[in-house]
Amino acid sequence: KVRLVPVPSLKGVAALHYRSVVEACRATPEALTLGGASIEIIDDTIIARCRESIGYADLADFVQGDAGALLMIEVYAEDAAELRSHLDRIEAQMVRPDSAYACVSTTDAREQARMWRVREAGLGLLMSLRGDAKPIAYVEDTAVPPERLADFIERFDAIVAAHGTEAAHYGHASVGCMHIRPVVNIKTVEGANTMHAIASEVADLVVEFGGSLSGEHGRSEE
Repeated sequence: KVRLVPVPSLKGVAALHYRSVVEACRATPEALTLGGASIEIIDDTIIARCRESIGYADLADFVQGDAGALLMIEVYAEDAAELRSHLDRIEAQMVRPDSAYACVSTTDAREQARMWRVREAGLGLLMSLRGDAKPIAYVEDTAVPPERLADFIERFDAIVAAHGTEAAHYGHASVGCMHIRPVVNIKTVEGANTMHAIASEVADLVVEFGGSLSGEHGRSEE
């Protein structure tokens, strides 16, 4: 059985700016109370790659300052005044010293498409990283309860840092499903060992947080 819902007449998006991915994740439970249709996270790695790319640089013009992460909230409405009011409420509540430092919102369809294009282009931009070390998919579909997401990301990043590398983050904050890609060079034995070690430790972490190793993309048994 499926539940059908009307196609929204109007859409808008608010891009909340945070200093780090963890801060954006910590704000997610509150953001979930604001009636958004979707809540996505884009980290500074993707923003930086976008700004460095000749073909995509102008897409990141809306990002203010050195954002560590964006929390993108999409909202629906049946009339323009309602839509604008919803976006204004999000900004009024979430932009404050202990949360977002800025918010950029729009009801313009073309501008929304440009903002979401940063999210859509993220994977391609990440994989274009020069050199043999790449942010490949091997722990990129973990999911935990949204209220535990910030603590999970802190622990996940600590594992990655302990292995001398870094990771890119993007995904569906609203459901706690983050696509995190640690950078490794699997062309070397050392890199392959690092990948296996990170995967093993992350698997244990997911179990500890009551999450799933395959939150969205599914998995196959061999």
